[in-house]
Amino acid sequence: MKSRIIIYLTVIALLSACGHKQSEHNHADDAVAEEHDHDSGTPVLELDSGKKWVVNPEMMVHIRNMEKDVKQFDGTSLSAYKELSGKLKEYNLQITASCTMKGKSHEELHDWLLPFIDLTKKLGESGSETQASENFNQVKKSINTFNEYFE
Repeated sequence: MKSRIIIYLTVIALLSACGHKQSEHNHADDAVAEEHDHDSGTPVLELDSGKKWVVNPEMMVHIRNMEKDVKQFDGTSLSAYKELSGKLKEYNLQITASCTMKGKSHEELHDWLLPFIDLTKKLGESGSETQASENFNQVKKSINTFNEYFE
């Protein structure tokens, strides 16, 4: 339990050190209003003038390794899902530790990464194989979303 708290606090500290700031939500500004899913409170990702955002190579190494582990995952036991969650949490730490991005691309990446960190946590906390499988599918969906918006 203590190690989970330490990992979570470390991720938060690294994200804070990376310079991410929540953008203010102003309903009068349509461009800002469209950046958030009002029903879920989750930021909605957007492309860079129709193109994918470029992620620095140091971070992409960890993202691609994570993606590879998810694609190759064929476990069906609860312990296998939890083991994968542990690996993904380590990748998340490596991603945040190697963050040197600034500006809008940085904000967009964090809008993807923060919910992804929550998904990996949920995967590790799954109470059954069925729940773990559902959470794993959300992780896969999130990685697909990453590839739609980032390169």
